[in-house]
Amino acid sequence: MMISRYHQLLLLIACISCTRSGPLSPADFTEACVASLRQAEPEATVVVENDLELLLISEHGDTASLFLNNAYATYLQEPAALDELIHNYSLGWLESVDPGIDSVDRSMIVPVVKDRPWLEEMEQSLLSKGEKDPPEHIFEELNAELVIVYAQDSPTSISYLTPEQLEASGIQRSELRVLACANLKRLLPPIERSGKDGFYMYTAGGAYETSLLLLDSIWKADAPAVHGDPVVAIPSRDLLFLTGSEDARGLERMKQWVSESSAEAVYPISQELFVLRNGRFERFVENR
Repeated sequence: MMISRYHQLLLLIACISCTRSGPLSPADFTEACVASLRQAEPEATVVVENDLELLLISEHGDTASLFLNNAYATYLQEPAALDELIHNYSLGWLESVDPGIDSVDRSMIVPVVKDRPWLEEMEQSLLSKGEKDPPEHIFEELNAELVIVYAQDSPTSISYLTPEQLEASGIQRSELRVLACANLKRLLPPIERSGKDGFYMYTAGGAYETSLLLLDSIWKADAPAVHGDPVVAIPSRDLLFLTGSEDARGLERMKQWVSESSAEAVYPISQELFVLRNGRFERFVENR
Protein backbone atom coordinates (compact mmCIF):
# COMPACT_ATOMS: atom_id res chain seq x y z
CA MET A 1 0.00 0.00 0.00
CA MET A 2 1.34 3.42 -1.00
CA ILE A 3 1.62 6.03 1.77
CA SER A 4 1.05 9.65 0.79
CA ARG A 5 3.67 12.29 1.51
CA TYR A 6 1.30 13.91 3.99
CA HIS A 7 0.82 10.67 5.94
CA GLN A 8 4.56 10.06 5.85
CA LEU A 9 4.94 13.47 7.42
CA LEU A 10 2.45 12.64 10.17
CA LEU A 11 4.37 9.47 10.98
CA LEU A 12 7.64 11.39 11.09
CA ILE A 13 6.23 14.04 13.43
CA ALA A 14 4.70 11.33 15.58
CA CYS A 15 8.11 9.69 15.94
CA ILE A 16 9.67 12.97 17.02
CA SER A 17 6.87 13.52 19.53
CA CYS A 18 6.83 10.02 21.00
CA THR A 19 10.47 10.20 22.08
CA ARG A 20 9.44 12.57 24.89
CA SER A 21 6.92 12.16 27.68
CA GLY A 22 6.10 15.89 27.87
CA PRO A 23 5.71 18.70 25.34
CA LEU A 24 8.39 19.12 22.70
CA SER A 25 11.28 21.41 23.57
CA PRO A 26 11.92 24.41 21.29
CA ALA A 27 14.72 22.42 19.64
CA ASP A 28 12.52 19.38 19.01
CA PHE A 29 9.68 21.57 17.73
CA THR A 30 12.12 23.23 15.35
CA GLU A 31 13.23 19.79 14.13
CA ALA A 32 9.61 18.80 13.50
CA CYS A 33 9.05 21.99 11.48
CA VAL A 34 12.17 21.34 9.43
CA ALA A 35 10.96 17.82 8.69
CA SER A 36 7.56 19.14 7.67
CA LEU A 37 9.01 21.73 5.29
CA ARG A 38 11.42 19.28 3.68
CA GLN A 39 8.67 16.72 3.26
CA ALA A 40 6.24 19.24 1.78
CA GLU A 41 8.78 20.80 -0.60
CA PRO A 42 11.87 18.62 -1.17
CA GLU A 43 13.39 21.17 -3.56
CA ALA A 44 13.52 23.84 -0.87
CA THR A 45 16.50 24.34 1.42
CA VAL A 46 15.84 24.70 5.14
CA VAL A 47 18.59 26.06 7.38
CA VAL A 48 18.33 26.02 11.18
CA GLU A 49 19.57 29.42 12.37
CA ASN A 50 18.64 28.81 16.00
CA ASP A 51 15.93 27.17 18.05
CA LEU A 52 12.61 28.42 16.61
CA GLU A 53 14.42 30.28 13.82
CA LEU A 54 14.81 28.98 10.26
CA LEU A 55 15.96 30.27 6.90
CA LEU A 56 13.88 28.94 4.02
CA ILE A 57 15.28 29.07 0.48
CA SER A 58 13.04 28.07 -2.42
CA GLU A 59 14.23 26.24 -5.50
CA HIS A 60 14.08 29.60 -7.31
CA GLY A 61 16.43 31.21 -4.78
CA ASP A 62 13.81 33.24 -2.94
CA THR A 63 14.43 33.40 0.81
CA ALA A 64 12.38 33.94 3.95
CA SER A 65 13.35 34.10 7.60
CA LEU A 66 10.91 32.02 9.65
CA PHE A 67 10.32 32.76 13.32
CA LEU A 68 8.53 29.84 14.96
CA ASN A 69 7.80 31.47 18.34
CA ASN A 70 4.09 31.99 17.70
CA ALA A 71 3.68 28.50 16.27
CA TYR A 72 5.44 27.01 19.31
CA ALA A 73 3.31 29.04 21.73
CA THR A 74 0.19 27.82 19.93
CA TYR A 75 1.43 24.23 20.15
CA LEU A 76 2.02 24.51 23.92
CA GLN A 77 -1.62 25.52 24.35
CA GLU A 78 -2.81 22.43 22.45
CA PRO A 79 -0.05 19.76 22.21
CA ALA A 80 -2.45 17.14 20.83
CA ALA A 81 -2.86 19.19 17.63
CA LEU A 82 0.86 19.07 16.82
CA ASP A 83 0.68 17.35 13.43
CA GLU A 84 -2.14 19.48 12.04
CA LEU A 85 -0.61 22.67 13.42
CA ILE A 86 2.82 22.08 11.88
CA HIS A 87 1.30 21.01 8.58
CA ASN A 88 -0.81 24.17 8.33
CA TYR A 89 2.03 26.45 9.36
CA SER A 90 4.34 24.78 6.85
CA LEU A 91 1.96 25.52 4.00
CA GLY A 92 1.91 29.17 5.02
CA TRP A 93 5.69 29.35 5.33
CA LEU A 94 6.15 27.83 1.89
CA GLU A 95 3.77 30.42 0.44
CA SER A 96 6.06 33.12 1.80
CA VAL A 97 8.76 32.13 -0.73
CA ASP A 98 6.42 31.21 -3.57
CA PRO A 99 7.01 33.65 -6.45
CA GLY A 100 3.32 33.44 -7.27
CA ILE A 101 2.40 35.04 -3.98
CA ASP A 102 3.33 38.46 -5.40
CA SER A 103 0.02 38.58 -7.25
CA VAL A 104 -2.66 40.40 -5.25
CA ASP A 105 -6.28 39.28 -5.05
CA ARG A 106 -8.20 42.45 -4.22
CA SER A 107 -11.08 40.39 -2.84
CA MET A 108 -8.81 38.96 -0.12
CA ILE A 109 -7.19 42.17 1.16
CA VAL A 110 -8.04 42.73 4.83
CA PRO A 111 -7.14 45.31 7.51
CA VAL A 112 -5.16 44.11 10.52
CA VAL A 113 -4.89 46.24 13.66
CA LYS A 114 -1.47 46.12 15.33
CA ASP A 115 0.29 48.11 18.01
CA ARG A 116 2.86 50.60 16.72
CA PRO A 117 5.95 48.74 18.10
CA TRP A 118 5.01 45.75 15.91
CA LEU A 119 6.25 47.61 12.83
CA GLU A 120 9.64 48.26 14.41
CA GLU A 121 9.91 44.72 15.75
CA MET A 122 9.22 43.24 12.33
CA GLU A 123 11.88 45.41 10.72
CA GLN A 124 14.46 44.74 13.43
CA SER A 125 13.86 40.98 13.26
CA LEU A 126 14.54 40.97 9.53
CA LEU A 127 17.57 43.24 9.85
CA SER A 128 19.03 40.97 12.52
CA LYS A 129 18.75 38.09 10.05
CA GLY A 130 20.76 39.86 7.37
CA GLU A 131 17.94 41.45 5.40
CA LYS A 132 19.56 44.67 4.13
CA ASP A 133 16.29 46.07 2.79
CA PRO A 134 13.39 44.53 4.74
CA PRO A 135 10.05 44.86 2.94
CA GLU A 136 8.02 47.95 3.74
CA HIS A 137 4.51 47.31 5.00
CA ILE A 138 1.54 49.38 3.93
CA PHE A 139 -0.08 50.90 7.01
CA GLU A 140 -1.95 53.91 8.29
CA GLU A 141 -2.38 55.33 11.78
CA LEU A 142 -5.46 54.41 13.77
CA ASN A 143 -4.30 56.44 16.77
CA ALA A 144 -1.11 57.17 18.69
CA GLU A 145 -0.90 53.55 19.90
CA LEU A 146 -2.32 51.51 17.03
CA VAL A 147 -1.84 51.16 13.28
CA ILE A 148 -3.80 49.48 10.49
CA VAL A 149 -1.66 47.11 8.41
CA TYR A 150 -3.03 45.74 5.14
CA ALA A 151 -2.63 42.08 4.28
CA GLN A 152 -3.78 39.40 1.88
CA ASP A 153 -5.62 36.55 3.56
CA SER A 154 -5.29 32.96 2.38
CA PRO A 155 -6.39 29.61 3.82
CA THR A 156 -2.92 28.97 5.24
CA SER A 157 -1.32 32.35 5.91
CA ILE A 158 -1.57 36.12 6.05
CA SER A 159 0.92 38.02 3.88
CA TYR A 160 1.37 41.73 4.47
CA LEU A 161 1.16 43.95 1.40
CA THR A 162 4.14 45.91 0.15
CA PRO A 163 3.98 49.16 -1.84
CA GLU A 164 5.27 47.28 -4.89
CA GLN A 165 2.42 44.78 -4.70
CA LEU A 166 -0.15 47.52 -4.26
CA GLU A 167 1.19 49.46 -7.23
CA ALA A 168 1.20 46.34 -9.41
CA SER A 169 -2.41 45.58 -8.43
CA GLY A 170 -3.64 49.01 -9.54
CA ILE A 171 -5.39 49.60 -6.21
CA GLN A 172 -5.25 53.19 -4.98
CA ARG A 173 -4.30 53.87 -1.37
CA SER A 174 -7.34 56.12 -1.08
CA GLU A 175 -9.66 53.14 -1.65
CA LEU A 176 -7.70 50.60 0.39
CA ARG A 177 -9.45 50.96 3.74
CA VAL A 178 -12.96 50.86 2.31
CA LEU A 179 -12.06 47.84 0.17
CA ALA A 180 -10.36 45.99 3.03
CA CYS A 181 -13.20 46.59 5.49
CA ALA A 182 -15.78 45.39 2.95
CA ASN A 183 -13.73 42.23 2.43
CA LEU A 184 -13.42 41.73 6.18
CA LYS A 185 -17.19 41.84 6.63
CA ARG A 186 -17.59 39.22 3.91
CA LEU A 187 -14.80 36.90 5.08
CA LEU A 188 -15.46 36.95 8.82
CA PRO A 189 -17.49 34.18 10.44
CA PRO A 190 -20.54 35.38 12.39
CA ILE A 191 -19.58 38.01 14.96
CA GLU A 192 -20.71 36.92 18.43
CA ARG A 193 -21.16 39.07 21.52
CA SER A 194 -21.34 37.65 25.02
CA GLY A 195 -21.68 39.26 28.43
CA LYS A 196 -24.19 41.41 30.30
CA ASP A 197 -24.53 44.28 32.77
CA GLY A 198 -22.38 46.65 30.73
CA PHE A 199 -19.39 44.36 30.10
CA TYR A 200 -19.11 42.42 26.83
CA MET A 201 -16.71 40.32 24.77
CA TYR A 202 -16.71 39.99 20.98
CA THR A 203 -15.45 36.96 19.07
CA ALA A 204 -15.20 36.39 15.32
CA GLY A 205 -13.10 33.34 14.48
CA GLY A 206 -9.92 34.16 16.40
CA ALA A 207 -7.83 36.03 13.82
CA TYR A 208 -9.41 39.44 13.27
CA GLU A 209 -11.15 40.48 16.48
CA THR A 210 -8.97 43.59 16.76
CA SER A 211 -10.03 44.61 13.25
CA LEU A 212 -13.62 44.85 14.45
CA LEU A 213 -12.67 48.33 15.66
CA LEU A 214 -12.83 49.38 12.00
CA LEU A 215 -16.39 48.20 11.32
CA ASP A 216 -18.67 51.16 11.94
CA SER A 217 -21.82 49.02 11.99
CA ILE A 218 -20.69 47.34 15.22
CA TRP A 219 -20.29 50.65 17.04
CA LYS A 220 -23.46 52.30 15.78
CA ALA A 221 -26.77 50.48 15.30
CA ASP A 222 -25.53 47.12 16.66
CA ALA A 223 -23.74 48.41 19.78
CA PRO A 224 -25.18 47.46 23.19
CA ALA A 225 -25.99 50.20 25.67
CA VAL A 226 -23.08 51.11 27.96
CA HIS A 227 -22.73 53.76 30.64
CA GLY A 228 -20.80 56.58 29.00
CA ASP A 229 -18.72 56.38 25.82
CA PRO A 230 -17.73 52.93 24.51
CA VAL A 231 -14.38 51.77 25.90
CA VAL A 232 -12.65 48.77 24.33
CA ALA A 233 -9.59 46.63 25.06
CA ILE A 234 -7.68 44.41 22.61
CA PRO A 235 -5.07 42.55 24.68
CA SER A 236 -4.55 39.99 21.90
CA ARG A 237 -5.65 39.55 18.32
CA ASP A 238 -8.48 37.16 19.28
CA LEU A 239 -10.03 39.23 22.10
CA LEU A 240 -12.08 42.41 22.14
CA PHE A 241 -13.76 43.66 25.32
CA LEU A 242 -16.31 46.47 25.63
CA THR A 243 -17.62 48.53 28.55
CA GLY A 244 -18.54 52.18 29.26
CA SER A 245 -16.32 55.11 30.18
CA GLU A 246 -18.50 55.88 33.23
CA ASP A 247 -18.91 52.26 34.35
CA ALA A 248 -16.43 51.89 37.23
CA ARG A 249 -17.22 48.20 37.78
CA GLY A 250 -16.98 47.43 34.08
CA LEU A 251 -13.63 49.21 33.78
CA GLU A 252 -12.19 47.25 36.71
CA ARG A 253 -13.37 43.99 35.20
CA MET A 254 -11.83 44.99 31.88
CA LYS A 255 -8.46 45.78 33.47
CA GLN A 256 -8.44 42.41 35.19
CA TRP A 257 -9.28 40.57 31.99
CA VAL A 258 -6.64 42.52 30.08
CA SER A 259 -3.98 41.70 32.65
CA GLU A 260 -4.80 37.99 32.67
CA SER A 261 -5.23 37.73 28.90
CA SER A 262 -2.01 39.59 28.11
CA ALA A 263 0.02 37.18 30.24
CA GLU A 264 -1.23 34.22 28.18
CA ALA A 265 -1.54 35.83 24.74
CA VAL A 266 0.13 34.13 21.78
CA TYR A 267 -0.44 37.23 19.64
CA PRO A 268 -0.44 40.17 22.08
CA ILE A 269 -1.62 43.59 20.91
CA SER A 270 -2.00 46.22 23.65
CA GLN A 271 -2.76 46.55 27.35
CA GLU A 272 -4.15 50.06 26.83
CA LEU A 273 -7.86 50.90 26.85
CA PHE A 274 -9.39 52.90 23.99
CA VAL A 275 -12.48 55.09 23.98
CA LEU A 276 -14.68 55.87 20.98
CA ARG A 277 -15.22 59.61 20.66
CA ASN A 278 -16.15 61.61 17.56
CA GLY A 279 -16.01 58.45 15.45
CA ARG A 280 -12.42 57.65 16.43
CA PHE A 281 -10.85 55.29 18.95
CA GLU A 282 -8.26 57.05 21.11
CA ARG A 283 -6.33 56.11 24.24
CA PHE A 284 -8.62 56.19 27.27
CA VAL A 285 -7.50 58.15 30.32
CA GLU A 286 -9.69 57.82 33.39
CA ASN A 287 -10.74 60.86 35.37
CA ARG A 288 -9.40 60.48 38.88
